[in-house]
Amino acid sequence: MAADWRVEAENGKMEESESKIALLLSHFTGLLATCIAHQEDIHSLDDAIQTHNRAFDQVNSHVEQLQQLPVTAPDASSSNTSDRLNALEIDVRTLKDDVQLQRIATQQLEQQICAATANPSSTPRETTPKFDDQEIFCDLTKTDPIPWFCKFVLKLQLHHVSEDKHHAYLYSRSEGACQAWLDNLLSKYGVVAADLYAKFIDIFELPTGVVPDWPISHEIILEAGVVSPKGYIYRKSEDKLTVLRSQLDDLLDKGWIHPSSSPYGVSVLFVRKKNKDLRSCIDYRKLNAQTVKNAGPLPRINDLVERLGGAKYFSKLDLKSGYYQISIRPNDRYKSAFKTRYGHFEWVVMPFGLTNAPTTFQAAMTNEFCAMLDRFVLVYLEDILVYSRTLEDYIEHLRRVLETLRRAKFKANHDKCGFVREELEYLDHFVTPKGISPLSDKIQAIQEWSEPRDTRRLRPT
Repeated sequence: MAADWRVEAENGKMEESESKIALLLSHFTGLLATCIAHQEDIHSLDDAIQTHNRAFDQVNSHVEQLQQLPVTAPDASSSNTSDRLNALEIDVRTLKDDVQLQRIATQQLEQQICAATANPSSTPRETTPKFDDQEIFCDLTKTDPIPWFCKFVLKLQLHHVSEDKHHAYLYSRSEGACQAWLDNLLSKYGVVAADLYAKFIDIFELPTGVVPDWPISHEIILEAGVVSPKGYIYRKSEDKLTVLRSQLDDLLDKGWIHPSSSPYGVSVLFVRKKNKDLRSCIDYRKLNAQTVKNAGPLPRINDLVERLGGAKYFSKLDLKSGYYQISIRPNDRYKSAFKTRYGHFEWVVMPFGLTNAPTTFQAAMTNEFCAMLDRFVLVYLEDILVYSRTLEDYIEHLRRVLETLRRAKFKANHDKCGFVREELEYLDHFVTPKGISPLSDKIQAIQEWSEPRDTRRLRPT
């Protein structure tokens, strides 16, 4: 049979083979469970038989001792001795009958075990499992959750532990991590956290091109009478020129910039990232000073996190280059021009650094997720949080959010996303089912704030 299944698997019939193997494992699990359930009954019967055998031996020994006593003349006590012997004989026969009944019961139990093997659907009683042979699940040791949980559940099934008691055993073995439990529960509803990348792989691809037919595009409205700002082409080191050429080639290939003959043209500067890599930064300070500010507000973070009361399951999605997925209005593109040693370019999509870019992006996100906001979704610029009270609701909510991202052609950064969490960080807060609190390092930064030494440090920035 195994050879036939192997041939089917090689011929592409993997799904049928998996179903057959799952059915075989189900019968095998039932057989093991039945044997374990009856094992204690067998031990109890063996103990009872041994107890009766010892009692029977004691009675026989006592009868033999009485038979070896000398026969004396009949007296008044002879009738008492005879009565005692008769009573002992009755006890011996009773014990023999009990032993015979125990042997019959043992035979019947063996027959029941054979019947249960053929029909494992019987309902044996629950026993207490032991987990001495299984490691403790812990996120810190990077335990693979799926195999761990399969082994854990098999142990509970072999001892016929009801599902409502699984979580009690789980917490005692997982040190409260429970990520394997969540992954397994999600698999019952068709969504497994480990498989999300494969199911929605297009969402986690690198963004490229311009998203067509966007209802919202970025506008650059200037104050009346302003003069177009012009920057300078500064001398740069060889490593900065290498990074600049590489980034220009990448932006041109993706269609996010194109050559320009605009009267505008600001400078390109470089800053160091935390990992010491160079990042280009276009100096839009003069242009921003001339731009009419957008009145659209950003959400208050305190108002957002207050919506999470009662939620138990969370997922966080971080969009990748979200600004670059929103186009600039064609009539305003020339105002975003910048100049470099390798040419004069203007943006087709919305770059970072423009004064109204955050409010434009927030408006686009609000427009896409309007029907979900404050119900099971929070959106703050590129950070999306999905929250739900029950696991069933959570799965449906997460699916709707991912489908919305797919329809809007937004791309997410898989490395910064977190799925199916009971605890996570969001907007500098630590979110749990028990409550929300600021991150400890933020509190520590305020506590250790140095005393100002001059008035300049007291001015708002």
